[in-house]
Amino acid sequence: MLHHAMKLKFIVMKELLLFLLLLRFLPLTSQVIDDFETGNCERWKQSPSGRWSCSGENPLDDRYSLKHSFDNSESGTDCISIGFDDIDLAKPVEWEFDIRYEYSPSASNNWAVYLVSEKASDYMNATSNNQSVILGVNQTGSNDLLTLYHQDGNKVNEVLSTSFNWQDLSDNAVFHFDIKYDGEGKWLLYGGVEDTSLIGTAEFLPPLDYFNFFGLKYAYTSSKDRLLSFDNFSLQGALVIDTIAPVLRSIDFPTRKSLDLLFSENIYAGDDFQISLAGRPYDSICIDRNRISLYFQEELKNRESCL
Repeated sequence: MLHHAMKLKFIVMKELLLFLLLLRFLPLTSQVIDDFETGNCERWKQSPSGRWSCSGENPLDDRYSLKHSFDNSESGTDCISIGFDDIDLAKPVEWEFDIRYEYSPSASNNWAVYLVSEKASDYMNATSNNQSVILGVNQTGSNDLLTLYHQDGNKVNEVLSTSFNWQDLSDNAVFHFDIKYDGEGKWLLYGGVEDTSLIGTAEFLPPLDYFNFFGLKYAYTSSKDRLLSFDNFSLQGALVIDTIAPVLRSIDFPTRKSLDLLFSENIYAGDDFQISLAGRPYDSICIDRNRISLYFQEELKNRESCL
């Protein structure tokens, strides 16, 4: 039996040099949306945990908003992030969201939005090694001006300091942001309470080819927690296109009616591909990470050509 299987494996592997796997990689766009109306934040990673919730208490819109909800007896810095597939920074990207901050900002009480981040919420602070583009107030000082920053390693520098002073807003104001990046270094910052208008422009090329995370950081003193809310998040961009087709690494025969193909990278059911085994039909297919399993109605016979 073992000798027979070895012959079968050798012959079919030899013929499968002509095995054809066609993967056509198409330009793809990504849209990450969360209006928090599900009432949970399971898609978001908190650091530390238990600091944020999807709250129905005075939401920015509809029934729920993401809200800092931890009653801290001490001062703190709490972050939350959402991850997604690689978004290409060589192509245009647009972010939209609403924020309400119910206090006047200071050096100790402030907020930041990590528009672009190489790493998740654990690294969304000035002391961690991260590459990010940040929109916020008082991240390097206390002038209360809305500012675009770049974090390079553990250094945060201003890219654009706008003339918009967050102190001019009432505590209950819901501010809508629309941030556009053209993929070539130009940033357009739009925002407003009733209507959005251009707040500032900047020229800055992030030193990243793509990014995987978006997030919020909230720094507060013990009496000023639970004052930041966020809603109506939308991120649109182009996914990084994988132009290198997977390589067939090995072939195995678990049974006489099945064939396993092991590739150099994961294969996804949503990929556009075709499998041709010299016209031999298979009954079903199963994709498990980098393995494709083919199942046949009839046995694969020894020494039968697959050409």
